[in-house]
Amino acid sequence: MGRFQGVAQAIADRIRKGPVTADDLPSIIRETSGGECPSFNCYPGTGTQGCQYLAVFISLICKTYALGLDHWAFPKAIGRIIKHVFKDCQDTREVLFITDSWDPECIRQNLANLKEIQSRVHLEIYLIDGLGNVCEKFI
Repeated sequence: MGRFQGVAQAIADRIRKGPVTADDLPSIIRETSGGECPSFNCYPGTGTQGCQYLAVFISLICKTYALGLDHWAFPKAIGRIIKHVFKDCQDTREVLFITDSWDPECIRQNLANLKEIQSRVHLEIYLIDGLGNVCEKFI
C-alpha cells in the first residue's frame, strides 16, 4: 500500500457521493492527508505559490461525476507530470497521480520518461472508479 492511498480513496469516496469540480480537489486532499500535505501543487485545481515538495495530478473524465471543463484526460495529465518534473518544478520529490481511466498506449509512449521520473521522485499512481474502488498501479 502506497503512502497516498488514503487520498486516492477519499477522492473515490467523494465522487461516489456526487459530482466534483477541479476546484474541489485540493480541499479533499488537504482534509484527507491529516496535515501531512499542508502545501502542494494540484493539477488541475487551485494554484499554489511556487513549486512544492508534493505535486498531485488528477485525471477524471467520467461525465457522471467530473463537473466542468477543467478536468484533464489521461494523456494531458501524463504530459503535465513529465513537464512538471523535468522542467517546471525540479524540486518536487513526490508525485501522486489519480485517474479514472487508464491509457496503455499513452503509458507505452511515455514509458522512458516515466521510468526516469521514478528514478528522481517518489511516484504513486492510483486508478479509481465511481463506485469507490481504488487500485494502485505500478510502472
